[in-house]
Amino acid sequence: YSPNHGHYGSVIVKPLLRDVGLNEKVANYIAEIVCLHLVPFDFYKGTSGYSITEAIDDLKPRMEGLHVEVCLNAYADSFNNQPQRSCFELIGKMFEEPHFYSTREYFVG
Repeated sequence: YSPNHGHYGSVIVKPLLRDVGLNEKVANYIAEIVCLHLVPFDFYKGTSGYSITEAIDDLKPRMEGLHVEVCLNAYADSFNNQPQRSCFELIGKMFEEPHFYSTREYFVG
């Protein structure tokens, strides 16, 4: 795959979505998901030995609050993609964890 196709896709999709009648807010929301959709694949390369909780805690902040949407997109992208099968399985396990859906809280000490 092209390493930057998420970014380029997000640039292209925004005006296309507006042209079909979606408002700016919705077009930007979808474009952000397109932009971030490679994060789970890049992240997966460094997760060997992580527990599912560690994987979730490490992945969530990388997706700017869109972790459910981005992972759903990546899950669909990898459904029949044999080279991405392990990533597909990890995302599937994440979806089964209630912790995946909780909101991250940040503390300043």
